Amino acid sequence: MTYRALTPLRVLEFGRDVAAPLCGKILADYGAEVIKVEPPEGDPARRLDPVTGAGGPEASVAFAYLNTNKRGVCIDLDHPDGRYLATELAKVSDVVIENLEPGRLMECGLGYEDLATVNPRLVYTSISPFGRTGPYADLPSSEIVIDALGGWMYGLGDADREPLRPPGRQSEVLGGLCAAMASLGSYIGARSSGIGDHLDVSCQEAVAWFLMNPTTVYEYSGAVWERTGGTSPTNYPQGLMACRDGMIAVNVMYFAEWNRLCDVLDQPGWHTDPRLATPVDRARNAAVIDAVLLPWLSKMTVDEAYHLAQAHKLPFARVSTVSDLLNSEQLAARGYWTCQRHPVLGEFAQPGPPFKMNGVERDDDRPAPLLGEHTDDVSRELGRLQGVM
Repeated sequence: MTYRALTPLRVLEFGRDVAAPLCGKILADYGAEVIKVEPPEGDPARRLDPVTGAGGPEASVAFAYLNTNKRGVCIDLDHPDGRYLATELAKVSDVVIENLEPGRLMECGLGYEDLATVNPRLVYTSISPFGRTGPYADLPSSEIVIDALGGWMYGLGDADREPLRPPGRQSEVLGGLCAAMASLGSYIGARSSGIGDHLDVSCQEAVAWFLMNPTTVYEYSGAVWERTGGTSPTNYPQGLMACRDGMIAVNVMYFAEWNRLCDVLDQPGWHTDPRLATPVDRARNAAVIDAVLLPWLSKMTVDEAYHLAQAHKLPFARVSTVSDLLNSEQLAARGYWTCQRHPVLGEFAQPGPPFKMNGVERDDDRPAPLLGEHTDDVSRELGRLQGVM
């Protein structure tokens, strides 16, 4: 792998499922040396859907994505030799990432206090559903539990229907993103101070942080974030609207955009209509706008409406399917999709990072490690490092 920004960083990951592996992946994709520690039976994420028909520990495409650019070792933490090897690896690491069951690493003598005595500069990042303290700290959890207790399910869906959960495993993704940011910030501090830290990342808090707007609105006004089915009580036109062959997303918010829409719809009177003077006024009188806008859209295809709107600098967009994303000319132009060449799964496209960094090419990513693939190599290298130390 060519030099990348985080090349000097050494990370030891005790990760399972999504949050900690994603944190490790973000660091590994930008050059950190990440050693993923798995039990002999492997990370449970090796069984995450989508799973290919080949079966076995190398069948999960999700696992393959979450663990690119890492090296993988198998260590039995229930065995004294395994705990010794893990401790020695922590001695030469800058960051430890973990999201195992609460207390699991402490039972093995691998908690923060244990490892800080042998590596005072160590940054130790713990990720869990609710954090390591508080009344929920030891409660069993799952993705939908965090979605519900984090607060965002309540606001998703139609007003007259039950709340909806977000697709995928977004609360764990948010936890992993926050953990990566926190780890890097603490690592910078440890380099200058010589003193590490124990970072306690809560996925519930990551979701609550993501809802900073509705929670702040409630604190200020007492207004509860309600389900509105994609529309807004404070702005219109906004939401999904029907064209001749599908749905288009519309969000006309600013006065300049509203004035341009009035011109496109040939409605000069709307410029001075007091019923439509502000976004809130337009939301209250949406029927006036719908009487013109909806028939206008229904005569066009999604592409026709999209290109016409864009020509007038109006924020309309097609609702992309996964197939649309994979074939997006915008994403292709930016080189967003990368190709993983996996020895068992073969070649497949996978998402790249959502930002670019000068001088970093993504064509030499390493595939996710096979189960225990680098155990012998890492053990030999550790022996050489111990000799140098």
